[in-house]
Amino acid sequence: MLKFTTLKFTTLIACALCVSILLAVPLYATDYFVCTEGNDGHDGRSPRWAFATIQKGVDSLQPGDTLTIAPGEYFGSVRRTGLGGADVDTIIQAEIPGTVLMRGDVALPPLRKVEGTRFTYVTDYDGDAHTVNELDTLRILEATPDLHELDFAPGTFFHDRPAGQLYLSPPDMQPATARRYTVSATGTHGLYLRDAQRVIVQGLAATGFNGSNFVPHREGTGGGVWGMYLMNASRCTIRDSYACFNGRGIGSNSSSDNSGDNTIERCVAWANSSRYGGPFGGLTLHQPRRDFIRDSISFLNGHKGVNIRVSDDAVQRGEPARSKLVNNLAWGNPIDIRIKGAASGHIAERNVAMRAIEWFRSDFNTLAGGFGAGHDRLRSEDTLLLSAERQLDVRQEFADPDNFDYRLQATSRFRGRGPSGTDQGAFPYQQNIYYVAPTGDDAADGLALATAWRSLGHAAQQLQPGDTLYLIEGTYHEALPMPPRSDQSDRPIHLRGRGLGEVVIQGAVSVQQTRHVQFERLNFTSPVTVRDSSHIHFHNCRFFGEANSLTATNTDHLRVTHGEFTRFTEAAIDLQESNHVFLSGNLFDNAHGPGVRSDSPDAILYSDYNSYGSADHVWQVAERSWALQDLQRLRPKLTDRHSQQLTPQYSSAANQPILQNPGSFATGGPMGRPLGVYLPHVRYAGNQVHVDGPMVHSVTATTANLEWWSSRPAIFRVRWGTTASMENTVTLSRVSAYHPANPIENFNTFSLTGLTPGTPYFFRIELLGVIDDTEDGIREDLTATVVGLDDKPLVFTTTAQDASPRTLYVAADGDNRRTGLTRQQAWRTINHAADQARPGDTILIGEGVYYEHIRLRTTGEQDAAITFRSHPGEKVVMDGNHKQLQNAFTIFNKQHIHIDGLYVKDHARGRMRTGTFGLLRAHHIRLTRIFHDGRGQGTDSALLTAAAVSDLLVRNCVSLSGWNNLEVGRSTNVVIEHSVFVRSDIVSLATGGGHERRDVVVRSNIVTDNLARKAGSHLVGHVLLENNAFFLRVPEHDRSVFGSGRGTLAQYDREHPIKKPNMATNPQFAALDGKEMFPADGFFDDRMLREFNDFTDLFATNPTLVQRQIGLIPADFDDMATQR
Repeated sequence: MLKFTTLKFTTLIACALCVSILLAVPLYATDYFVCTEGNDGHDGRSPRWAFATIQKGVDSLQPGDTLTIAPGEYFGSVRRTGLGGADVDTIIQAEIPGTVLMRGDVALPPLRKVEGTRFTYVTDYDGDAHTVNELDTLRILEATPDLHELDFAPGTFFHDRPAGQLYLSPPDMQPATARRYTVSATGTHGLYLRDAQRVIVQGLAATGFNGSNFVPHREGTGGGVWGMYLMNASRCTIRDSYACFNGRGIGSNSSSDNSGDNTIERCVAWANSSRYGGPFGGLTLHQPRRDFIRDSISFLNGHKGVNIRVSDDAVQRGEPARSKLVNNLAWGNPIDIRIKGAASGHIAERNVAMRAIEWFRSDFNTLAGGFGAGHDRLRSEDTLLLSAERQLDVRQEFADPDNFDYRLQATSRFRGRGPSGTDQGAFPYQQNIYYVAPTGDDAADGLALATAWRSLGHAAQQLQPGDTLYLIEGTYHEALPMPPRSDQSDRPIHLRGRGLGEVVIQGAVSVQQTRHVQFERLNFTSPVTVRDSSHIHFHNCRFFGEANSLTATNTDHLRVTHGEFTRFTEAAIDLQESNHVFLSGNLFDNAHGPGVRSDSPDAILYSDYNSYGSADHVWQVAERSWALQDLQRLRPKLTDRHSQQLTPQYSSAANQPILQNPGSFATGGPMGRPLGVYLPHVRYAGNQVHVDGPMVHSVTATTANLEWWSSRPAIFRVRWGTTASMENTVTLSRVSAYHPANPIENFNTFSLTGLTPGTPYFFRIELLGVIDDTEDGIREDLTATVVGLDDKPLVFTTTAQDASPRTLYVAADGDNRRTGLTRQQAWRTINHAADQARPGDTILIGEGVYYEHIRLRTTGEQDAAITFRSHPGEKVVMDGNHKQLQNAFTIFNKQHIHIDGLYVKDHARGRMRTGTFGLLRAHHIRLTRIFHDGRGQGTDSALLTAAAVSDLLVRNCVSLSGWNNLEVGRSTNVVIEHSVFVRSDIVSLATGGGHERRDVVVRSNIVTDNLARKAGSHLVGHVLLENNAFFLRVPEHDRSVFGSGRGTLAQYDREHPIKKPNMATNPQFAALDGKEMFPADGFFDDRMLREFNDFTDLFATNPTLVQRQIGLIPADFDDMATQR
């Protein structure tokens, strides 16, 4: 009886489990469909009754369902919370991978030059504008709130929404009329899935999703807009997908406990950039838990390439579980590969990076660049750092480094050089790469350049599934017959042109009874035939054969992408009894025959984003000739909907025609890429710098202000003198105020002082090199080609005598057409006044909010400073407009400037990384009564960055929050006194070295503790501290204030002879008086930040501080419009 009862009970339990499983897993999964000709009123359950929008399709999905999206462009973002389930996959897929483009941008109408400007263009546009995308150059233009800014900051735009006009200045200062632009109009993510489970996204692309404001933290996206993003997802995958021209590319955030195990694989991200990019970029795992990025490519993004970002809080909690970056390629990003979070245990494994990288654990990687500062200490011996190798010729060691193939040649020095005899680098040697050269020898083994084969026929006979054959630059006169090959779909054979030179095959190419072969970077001057084959792919190839350039008979899944066809007299591509043909990104010079000839229209699976020299005879199907408009009208779903008529112009070279108007084909291909042959590392590697100037801005009897522009930040040498020999020289090299500051921009200004009245002078600039921003450092490139710089010196003459000093007026209700000499005749903008100023002038600014970046173009002189000051009793606010501006003032190569009585807020810590006030080689500068409010979303810049500065006074200033409060480096005679610095993110008073401690005197200030999670950082750098009060989070003996480890205040005072000791105490700020949550004897608390809105809020009431005159001096604010 007991046995029977136990059996019965067990059976019941099993049945119950089965029922629960059946209830959890859908019995009938549903297939849904979307196409551009659909209707959201349909049920979406068949292609005929498809939805019109991806959002409708995603909203309809239940766990286990599949959404299939037909080729096309779909405008608008897609969001869903809680998609999928734990027990079954839910799929969002392209019907044909790579043909579904989610767009957040719209095309910008043609532009016209704005008269009276240097680089500014305008067009009519009244829609939303978050960023502007310059498709030709892969550049994203950020918004600025000030039209004046465009001529000084190439690569920005200004949208006058009420007037319906959009203004821009191209990044390279070249005419915008020849460029193609789109406008990011949505302001939010392309695909955003929150709390998703087991969702697979595959074959999609996202472009044009960007924002002009910081995204709220609740989104979990680090403040930026993404092409595709998984938030707190579990076991989800994004694969075979693309992201370009977004704020950020493809990413995930696994910060919640029940998320993780997500994968980004076989994806490509490029040209993603945002002012809110921070530690993100192309492909990112944010707060990962067992997440992966693998087999992906990330290039030319504005920040990181492939990235793991772990917050300090997660590191301190010992989270999250190990994640990996595996087998990825990154190039052209400021930081190619990065893992942030020293204790996170994440790994970068078998990656290739071409520029700077930062990580703490690396295994079997190949690195052409170098490690960021301090990031190479855990580099394993199997990781290959090419920049550390001597007498290295990478072309002799690797398969094809010019095209990023860093697999080892058989003769490579890196074989067996790793631990225990392993091969160094990302890819251990395998005998599956062969070489053929016009000067080779068929008796050799073909496994290295030195042992290359001679003939194509011999090489083709040796190839097996999975092999790569590299054809060395040159001309091959013999035929290339590809012998029959069996089906090996996961191991295709590759035949590629090697390096950047031309590979020309003059003999006929014949592919018969062959499967899965790919041809890349080859030029065919004779006909190419494919017969009885399948899955043959021609990519980045040129076809110059007469009659039919490419003939396919009885062939399935022929794929031709980014090809170039000219000189054919019958058809570029002739299809007979073939199916599933894919054509995209091709350039057809079809003046003498159709681009495509086929015996059936159904042979084409997909054709789009091609160009045709003639729109009249595009296809020939059977006996019928089809024009481009016929294709677009009769077959809009799959055929050339976005193709266009563009006429190529070729040289008359006998053997190989050369395209003479490549600029016409710079865009128009799939995902905004060029038409025809497209090698991004070649197309966008132009190392030119355009220079406009120099020119004279203004002169006085003893000063001259010269200026010029460069399309890239650059290093210049200036020469001047009273004779043509110009005996005086100064090199304007970069100078860092604090790692990693880079106070250099495209606009250059240099002032001469101490000149002789009424005297002619000669002036000339010489470009020494350009500066590349690698984020962890500044790389100086001395190989750039200079365009537009005249060797002939500029000649100017100083005036006979100086004009009398003036008081100039600016007001929010002013007008720049007025005189500016009285309050009633006030100008409207501070910039206009600054441009007119001369030594001794005072600019009084009336009450209001000013959205301007003031670049000082004129210098003051001894006893004749230029002063900017708020009008007595009036509050002047300089606003960065949601961090669209990085600076309120930049003072480069100027002297004797005094700025007083301003409120500044919301300026970005951008790529130039200067403070709200940026000083470079500036002397005799006074900043007084400046209230810097760095609170708000995103990271605010420091109050001040000073590099190579002398005689600087900062007095009675306030800095709330910001990355650092102050940054000073390589400067002398700097005094910072009677100021208040409250809760910096990192360091309060940061120094970059290059000066003695006594050069920077910090006295009688109040300094509070920094951000709580950065409390391990010191508060002040290499300075002389005296009579300061520190308001700390913890008791004084537990806090390292100066330096690290033992750098307490007591230790500092013992080791340095100072007149008045420093102290740790509560200053008892006036705004906190009577608030019970902040007791007088308590420690610093972040909540206090909310109470500080004006100078008077930060007056110290602690009797000891009042007696020792520490902090702001209340009497100095009597004429200001403060709250109390």
